[in-house]
Amino acid sequence: MNRPGRGLIKMKLKNSSSSIGAALLVAGLVNHSPAGTTDAGPPTPPASNESWEVTGAAGLSVADGNAQSVSYGMQVLGSRLTAEDEIYLGADYFYSKDGGVATTDSLQMNGQYNRFVAEHFYYGGKAGFLTDDVADIGYRFSLDALLGYYLLKRERASLAFEAGPGYTWEKQSGLASGYANLRLAEKFEYKFGTRSKLWQSLAFSPEIGDFENHTITAEAGIDTLITDRWSLRIFVRHQLDNTPAAGREKGDTTAIVGLAYALGGIPKPAETTRRTLKPDTPAKAAAAPGWTTTAALGFSSATGNSDTSSITAGFDTAHRSPRNEFFFNAASASTENDGTKSVDTIRADVRYNWLLPASRWFLGANTGYLRDSIAEVDYRLTPGLVAGCYFVKRDDLTLSLEAGPGYTLEEVGGKDDNFASLQAAERLVWTISPRCTLNQSTVFNGEAADPENFTVTSSAALDTHITGNIAFRVAAVYHYDNRPAFNRQHHDTSLTSGIAVKF
Repeated sequence: MNRPGRGLIKMKLKNSSSSIGAALLVAGLVNHSPAGTTDAGPPTPPASNESWEVTGAAGLSVADGNAQSVSYGMQVLGSRLTAEDEIYLGADYFYSKDGGVATTDSLQMNGQYNRFVAEHFYYGGKAGFLTDDVADIGYRFSLDALLGYYLLKRERASLAFEAGPGYTWEKQSGLASGYANLRLAEKFEYKFGTRSKLWQSLAFSPEIGDFENHTITAEAGIDTLITDRWSLRIFVRHQLDNTPAAGREKGDTTAIVGLAYALGGIPKPAETTRRTLKPDTPAKAAAAPGWTTTAALGFSSATGNSDTSSITAGFDTAHRSPRNEFFFNAASASTENDGTKSVDTIRADVRYNWLLPASRWFLGANTGYLRDSIAEVDYRLTPGLVAGCYFVKRDDLTLSLEAGPGYTLEEVGGKDDNFASLQAAERLVWTISPRCTLNQSTVFNGEAADPENFTVTSSAALDTHITGNIAFRVAAVYHYDNRPAFNRQHHDTSLTSGIAVKF
């Protein structure tokens, strides 16, 4: 049984100041559902396209600051479909470390060949390799012979079953063994229109003669096309090893948000008979005047040999008119690893600008709020007054600078402090294309009487629109505190990803 590792990349480039959100896992073949995960391909009917399709993906997460963690993953997937046969290949490596302890360290490779003997029947072979240090699996190599049948084989939906004998060689808990096994698998796929599809798979592989020694892998997910090369994947995977290594858990569950890139692009229906996703009319850019509200959510979870969960939530609303602007945003992030919090933050910001008649200048008032328990910032409140100017103000691009006096009220490291401060900020909003928007800002807040006591927060968020109202968001925040709490780091960096919905 080809049993992949834990496959979770906590795209959390967080540390303590702001946090991760959803996890961005590198995964997935845009054109094939479960390809490259548990099985080397979805139940896709034979097609006339004989060329190879290759998907490559990579993800990186680094927590640098008051919390230390790193996560990364690399994956390469390939497929070749003809009217006579199917070939699926996949390889991925995932690694993560939190607090100096490895929580993911797995490499898996697999390949499958199917030969059609009728429209619905096929026979084939499957090979898989896995090594998972966290689960104490030195190696697990399997070879399986398969007979398969498409019970359902339509343009929008397919359902296939396959079964056959095989042999597994493994080294678990330092002990090498080999045994004959069976493989029983089911695969389902359903396509919603031209942009999204649902897929699900279940595989059971027991030892012949000892069914207590078995593995089960179940997956379900949704692929949504963003462009003709990029797709978004959301899925859940559960892996069960009924006879795990000593001191290890039987099950590992992972919830993942994934982004994949097809090297050769995605073929359109006119070019191949394969069921594939195809981009439709590009989303329109959002109108500037009036109210605009967006809510964002990111989530990742791994249970079993390592219990890790991360969640981020955000809310942004803005109102623009010829004379007034109002902005409010709030975000929270929480990450827990084996019962220990490594991220726990809340941020909020309220701004009002009064635009001076017939000019690019404005007067404004604002208040910022931060709580970061890991950095021992119980609260930091920064009200202020500013004068600013829009140096660029177009429908697709705005760039402004602002500065003014303020006041800071804070409790850091258990000590209260209040002082007059100076504020300055740079803000950029750029509609790169109808499907891509960048928001970026850098904010400085410093004590007026002590130049050594200051903070700088720089942030950027890139929204890639899936539909007119839904976007995949990747956001980065860098926070520098020149006078942090005792024994805490000066800087915190975070990279988060998730789904944003516009109202």
